[in-house]
Amino acid sequence: MEFVAELRSQGKLQEALREIERLQAMEPHPRLTLERANLLARLGQPGEALQQLEHLNDSELGDYGLALKAGLLEHSGHKDESQALFEELAQRPHLGAVAKRRVMQYLEHQDPARAARWAERSAGEGADALQLRAHALIKARQPEEALELLQQAVDTYPAHQGLRRDLVMLRLEGESAEVVVEELDTLLSMQEHRRNVALRERLVQALRESQQWERAREELLECLHWGGNQHYLRANLAYVLRDMGRLEEALELMEELLLENPGDIHVLGAYCKACREHDAKERAGAFVAEQARQDPRKRRWWGTFKKVFKT
Repeated sequence: MEFVAELRSQGKLQEALREIERLQAMEPHPRLTLERANLLARLGQPGEALQQLEHLNDSELGDYGLALKAGLLEHSGHKDESQALFEELAQRPHLGAVAKRRVMQYLEHQDPARAARWAERSAGEGADALQLRAHALIKARQPEEALELLQQAVDTYPAHQGLRRDLVMLRLEGESAEVVVEELDTLLSMQEHRRNVALRERLVQALRESQQWERAREELLECLHWGGNQHYLRANLAYVLRDMGRLEEALELMEELLLENPGDIHVLGAYCKACREHDAKERAGAFVAEQARQDPRKRRWWGTFKKVFKT
């Protein structure tokens, strides 16, 4: 499972799925079924993911599996079933970290103020719990309370990169990209923050907004070297290469990313738009056609292709 987790963290979801299927064939286990359902969901196959979960009872699903099932039901249009399951989970005194985040997302969509109250009561202890509470306060439009909580959290857990990023970005909210770049440059010049990938990812966003393409590319390459979500970072690298006019490199990278994760609709949309804007419709069409021929599940790519090219 460690190898699967590594592949997943790198965004290589198809490879991770194949490894899970290999392990399942050797020795079926509920944990493998849950991981397979999660990967299928992330690959844009909610129906297949739900089918996997149907093989498990509530005990085998656990709160992680039930939260995953609730989200998939909502995505599939079964809103009443999804809501009932999320409400049941919200009443439980103890939830795992992933289930907490998914319940929080549901509550924030329904009623941000209720989500903030729930987070204060149910988030628990530790850095991740404090981050969850802060996000709920931000969603509930209580930025001053969120800022105070984040400052306390960073003081308690100074090594937590996500907390530091959230605190800095809340303080910089509403500032121009140029101001964000200046502030983050200063912060990242300090030894204790130099390898904070979360802050560097936000710096890349500000560099792109201010059209500092070369610096954005360099920062992304550094982030890739230090860790972080490899798929996400490489996708951003492809977008920067596109903006720099290095179209062939950008398109090749996007094609690689789509082969690794066919469910990434953001990369697919960006790929088709880049091809449209640079008169490369034939290339996009040939790529989609070949992939759809090899894997019928990729036929849904034609929907994005037709929408972008208005065919």
